[in-house]
Amino acid sequence: MYWIWASIIFVVLYFFAFTFTIIFSCSPIEGYWHYFDIAWRLQNELHCHNEGAEIVSVVIISTLQDFFLCALPIVLIWNLQIHKRQKIALCGIFGMGLL
Repeated sequence: MYWIWASIIFVVLYFFAFTFTIIFSCSPIEGYWHYFDIAWRLQNELHCHNEGAEIVSVVIISTLQDFFLCALPIVLIWNLQIHKRQKIALCGIFGMGLL
């Protein structure tokens, strides 16, 4: 049960961290929304972080979260009192969540 609560907290914290990273990736902040507005860019100086690196890190963390969340029920399945063949089939069904 602790792993479930820890994963929920991690996902929520990850959401807020990524949201604030995107919002505050440019200086001034409203520059993120005016990135392709040429008239605004001519009047204001804009400095932005490398958004590509931010997106790659988000994809990696999100993929690891997906693997962890799909593997979470496996611990519960192995404690069930059913045949090993049924356990493997149930793990396969939960593994389909990765597709």
